[in-house]
Amino acid sequence: MQEITSPIDIIMYIMRTIIFVAAALLIISMFFSFNALVKSGDTERAAFEIADDLSKSELTVDRWIFDAAKLDSIQNIEEQQIPFRNCKYVYNARFEVQEGAEWRERWKFGYGATEAVAPGDILEGETVSTQNYIIGIYENGVIRQGVMIITVYDTHIGTLSCMIENAWLHHENKTAVFPCLHFGSFPWQCVFAEKAGDFLCYAGTVNCREMRGINFTITTVEYNEGDVWSAYYDNSSQQVIVRAQK
Repeated sequence: MQEITSPIDIIMYIMRTIIFVAAALLIISMFFSFNALVKSGDTERAAFEIADDLSKSELTVDRWIFDAAKLDSIQNIEEQQIPFRNCKYVYNARFEVQEGAEWRERWKFGYGATEAVAPGDILEGETVSTQNYIIGIYENGVIRQGVMIITVYDTHIGTLSCMIENAWLHHENKTAVFPCLHFGSFPWQCVFAEKAGDFLCYAGTVNCREMRGINFTITTVEYNEGDVWSAYYDNSSQQVIVRAQK
């Protein structure tokens, strides 16, 4: 390697190093920005798919025309009872109608529709997307214009619940790595999820997802950063075992 002795050579070497480091940082920044855009695109696509399924569900009298009486029947119900459940993404739907010069929310159902299940703060690696769709509302023999607002949550608890659901339905072994979400007994240990009856919840919270009809157990209480979470079907006990390990 040629020895750098002159002041000009030293300055040029420092400038090249600065340019190289700046370029590397720019590439890293672009990589993470791209990942964020991909996740945002996934939730937007999920919102449209959910809206499309609802638009042709039993809640409608025709495509994209919702029956007010049927919306009354599911007002404020939680996610497990809604007409369409997405495996990975939890969501809620709100319906607004125009009354005079103002728009007013008339119906809401799904994730966080009541205080029984409350969406928590957005955690590391989670995203939320809200999309609006013009719809018709059929009420008292008249069709009025309305807006359906779909909010989709791409959450860690949603990802884990989908792993459990696939393991239960298809006997697949699913794995994923989650960040340290809640500190446990020691500063380097984390606490993620717990089973509460028919619900899968963030530990110690009411931020949950309904898992009715799925037999599962969580054997891990505390885990370390970087541990791999797995959900697999155990034939002997006929349930899904959820655990984290190195």
